[in-house]
Amino acid sequence: HMATQLRNCLVRCGASGFAVDYWGHRDFVGAHFLTHAHSDHLVGLKNDWRSPTGAKIYCTAITEALILRKYPKLLDGPTSIVTLAADQPTVVDLGGTGELLTVTAIDAGHCPGSVGFLFEGTCGRIYHTGDFRREDWCAPVGDDGKSANIPECLTRAPLDLLLLDNTYCNPAYRFPSRAAAQAAVVSLIVDRYPDREVVLGLDSLGKEPLVAAVAAATGEPVRCTKERFDAAEAARDASCRADEEVSVMADDDNDDDGLGLGLRGRTTKYSAAPSDGTMAFDATAKGRVWAFPKQRVTRDMLTARAANSGRKVLGILPTGWAATGARGLPSTLVGEDAVGEARDTAGENDDDDEPAIVRAVPYSLHAPYEELRAIVRALAPVAVVGNTKPPKSPDAPAIDPEAFFSRLLSDPRVISDDDDEDEDEDE
Repeated sequence: HMATQLRNCLVRCGASGFAVDYWGHRDFVGAHFLTHAHSDHLVGLKNDWRSPTGAKIYCTAITEALILRKYPKLLDGPTSIVTLAADQPTVVDLGGTGELLTVTAIDAGHCPGSVGFLFEGTCGRIYHTGDFRREDWCAPVGDDGKSANIPECLTRAPLDLLLLDNTYCNPAYRFPSRAAAQAAVVSLIVDRYPDREVVLGLDSLGKEPLVAAVAAATGEPVRCTKERFDAAEAARDASCRADEEVSVMADDDNDDDGLGLGLRGRTTKYSAAPSDGTMAFDATAKGRVWAFPKQRVTRDMLTARAANSGRKVLGILPTGWAATGARGLPSTLVGEDAVGEARDTAGENDDDDEPAIVRAVPYSLHAPYEELRAIVRALAPVAVVGNTKPPKSPDAPAIDPEAFFSRLLSDPRVISDDDDEDEDEDE
């Protein structure tokens, strides 16, 4: 996996300001927003973290549950967390200064609890995508080529700034939808290698719909680590509690297809809590599919496993980096041909005698270039900045959205405050 590094996201807003996925201390930061619970977005957060300005942390209920598993003492001191439901505009008084900011959480489709944020205030209209993939936003609908699936709050007025998940912002990065990649994974397990033990390389959070699809196809839960199992349970509990609070807020609880669903709004299965029964970790589990942390899924580990059990093993690495030809990944890919059908580009039946084989499948939680392009075109912001720093390696493809998408931007209106985006690189 090519290491990417987040830019520090600090935005000045009138008398105050706010930070996204940034835990350093600045005296003007009146609120900290957290997009999701992956560890690269939590750098600097710890049990005794506190804001010098008394700033609160804002995130979804699922993200709150996951970070409190990691930092159980976070709320013992003065720090507090405010949970936001998707598509519900909330007014935040930044650091108690009277500087008001309206924030709307928008499902980012990345992992359980993941959102981006639309900020509206003295800073203008800023949309931070968080780590992000919304295939459903990319289908053009209507004559203007705009997608009907993009939330109206993002398109009703121009965005002054789009802070974009640019992990794969280069035309070299092409991969299929998660639905197509998922079909390829299921086919490898069920059709191509029906007798092998299977090891999926997965991080501790994300790709739950893939796990659910594999469980459904094999008829047995996927066997995972206790850590992953417990995290899924915590996410489910938090999600149920949040839904109960939402339905109490609803005017008419009997109105099935009215407000009750409307409040759930546009949430994707990718950001939902994992469904129950798709994973197991106890000794009585019988399935042939396992999920391990992906750095452990190497040919050496699989070969040793096959030798120990006497059963052939298939390792599957479902990652967007598979499509990039990243070093260290097996070269045989499950790709996508012109029609968009997933197909197996590995040789047919030439590896049946191998005790251990590895397949990489381009199942990505980040939007690839063409999806990013479609979304920038639909949003037509005045400015776009990538959330990820340029790669350090000179060989890595450039990922600068300003360079690739400059023609898709809107003409700037006169913006009076030239200090509305403060991107300090120091800690």
